[in-house]
Amino acid sequence: MIESKVERYSVNVLKKKLLVLMDWAPPEDWVFKKQLEHYFDTDIFFDNTKKGYNSTLEKIVALWRSYVLTGYSAFLKIRNYDLVYAWHAVMGLVVAFLCRFFHAKRPKIVIAQLIIPKRPASLNQYLREAFIRYALKRVDTVIVYSTIEAEQFEKRYGNGSTLFTFLPLGIELSNHRPASDEHYIFSGGRSNRDYATLVKAVTGLNFKVKIAAQRFNVSELALPENVETYFDVYGESFSRLLAGATIVVIPLERADESSGQLVLLNAMAFGKPIIITRSRGVEDYIRDGENVITVPRQNMFALRTELDNLLNSPEERRRLGVYAKESVKSFSIAKQAERVARLLDRSIEENYDLPRMTLHEP
Repeated sequence: MIESKVERYSVNVLKKKLLVLMDWAPPEDWVFKKQLEHYFDTDIFFDNTKKGYNSTLEKIVALWRSYVLTGYSAFLKIRNYDLVYAWHAVMGLVVAFLCRFFHAKRPKIVIAQLIIPKRPASLNQYLREAFIRYALKRVDTVIVYSTIEAEQFEKRYGNGSTLFTFLPLGIELSNHRPASDEHYIFSGGRSNRDYATLVKAVTGLNFKVKIAAQRFNVSELALPENVETYFDVYGESFSRLLAGATIVVIPLERADESSGQLVLLNAMAFGKPIIITRSRGVEDYIRDGENVITVPRQNMFALRTELDNLLNSPEERRRLGVYAKESVKSFSIAKQAERVARLLDRSIEENYDLPRMTLHEP
């Protein structure tokens, strides 16, 4: 059963109507929503999508079922809106597909979080690509979270009408508990992770390692005694593990794919020393040697060297953490919301001869 809900906020006849599609339930006092309401009469339509999966097949079936049903439900409501902003890309693609198929000229559609890893040729991949290309022709703007993605998607999916633009991801900075050092290395996340290299690097290391992932991330790995795994860990439980780490490692499998930013930014907010795979997907958020340490992809020796260096240098760990905590202030959820609101405002003005709404800086 899809658990969906529409939240209606204040109505202002001078504002255009915006529908936000999400795959999780936002809090009542969500900063992002408050920022959007400076510009638009905003409704939020969300589905509490299941978060934990034991296999890739289970994940694909459950997520696509949720996204398709939620997107279809949203499509039935779009006649009441001037603009749709899809926090999760697939929901927006479903709406765009239906709008194009049924020749619905409005609303304008903007989507975010479009992540499309390249996969081997297959019938499934062919159908997937055909769906994406068909739907994108009805999408006005795609917001991506790295510069490299904007470049890659324009080359791969450019159709002469859809704009691919980079806007930085943001996090809620006020939600972070006081950090501590409980003497373990932490690594977490499920998408595009290279835990094989991490496990090889920490084998024989006299220091505890905690990995929060899904079973399919580590199912084929031989884990040494110093490595503990945690499955289906989200929200406060994930933050607790992150907050207690001595060092945070974010090992990425594909170097140019946009992933890892959320764990990265939260680790920075806790003031943690971070080692991350060198990747164009995260370079918009980091400065190597200043707020993080980067290592080459799939290089266990480089990763082990940097781990040894940081474990033997409390002062270097402190320095990296201080710079990380300061630099993450540029990536707050309020700043992200303002950037998105400005983009949506410009997008809607292309069709309506209206004065621009007053800008509200976060």
